[in-house]
Amino acid sequence: MRIWKKLCTSAIAVAFATVAVSGLSSAAAGAEAKLRATLTLPVNHSINIPFKQFMKEVNDTGKGIVQIQLLGGPEVMPVKEQMSAISRGIVDLSYGATAYYRGQIPEVTAFNGSNKTAMQLRKDGATAFMDEIFQERLKVKLLGYYGSGYAFHIYLRKPAPRTADGGINLKGIKVRGSASYASQFEALGITRIEVHGAEIYSALERGLLEGVGWVTMGVTDLGWEQFLKYRIFPTFKQGDLGIVINLDKWNSLSKEQQAFLEKMTIKYEAIIHDHFKDASVKENATLKKAGMTDIRLSGEGARHYLSAFNDTVWPPMEKKVGKERTAKLKSLFWD
Repeated sequence: MRIWKKLCTSAIAVAFATVAVSGLSSAAAGAEAKLRATLTLPVNHSINIPFKQFMKEVNDTGKGIVQIQLLGGPEVMPVKEQMSAISRGIVDLSYGATAYYRGQIPEVTAFNGSNKTAMQLRKDGATAFMDEIFQERLKVKLLGYYGSGYAFHIYLRKPAPRTADGGINLKGIKVRGSASYASQFEALGITRIEVHGAEIYSALERGLLEGVGWVTMGVTDLGWEQFLKYRIFPTFKQGDLGIVINLDKWNSLSKEQQAFLEKMTIKYEAIIHDHFKDASVKENATLKKAGMTDIRLSGEGARHYLSAFNDTVWPPMEKKVGKERTAKLKSLFWD
């Protein structure tokens, strides 16, 4: 722990110096902007593949305009510290699950509660409104949303008891879930265990988890299929991936640099949506080969299961941000 603190102190000092220098240099006419980026999942996780493609195209076509330097994921900076680092300007850019910022920005749950694609959300003004909220709450700009194209399962080690109405009894089962699952898991009686993505394998290996709430892809990247043998249908909600940038850094960029980043971000909202759809199909085939068994709910049981997710997004948000803002978010994010 002492070593980590020393490394953090040194890294922060260097980062501040870099930010200060780059801030001065970017003010000069025609200077190339260099952005330091982190990820909320380990670098080699499949969820990061499209961001790496985005970064490569930015760097290839943006020479002399903008360049992105990838620092790494949780191995170089704990996830809980990443938003603070972005907000304070220690890091310029971050890609990953915005659910990790739910404590500071309760409104991000609207991404999970949405039934619109990333392209629809931008067209309807939802992305722009969420950007205003990010700037208001943390002085961070939301560049883009990349959470559509995939959905979520609950994956289990063992089959849970079925109910007479076609549902499933998950009461008391210990399932990994971030804060964005809290209301939904409570409605189903699940015991929610909060474990960061990078630590799930270890938690499964030690028998601390009986299941994992996760997306329709990426399970096999880190070997979780060794432990998780069942998944529940229907799928629920959609993702909350996004790219955020320090607001002061953004404001220090020239109009050309801002326009270039916005153009690339919008282009990749469609590319990443399609990528995740394809990745989910491929992951399904891989999981089937690994022996994954599907538990398919039906009738009233399936409706109850889905309502636990679909009907518990907005009431908790209303308690935190008020009726007016919640109503506006729902009108923009839900069709």
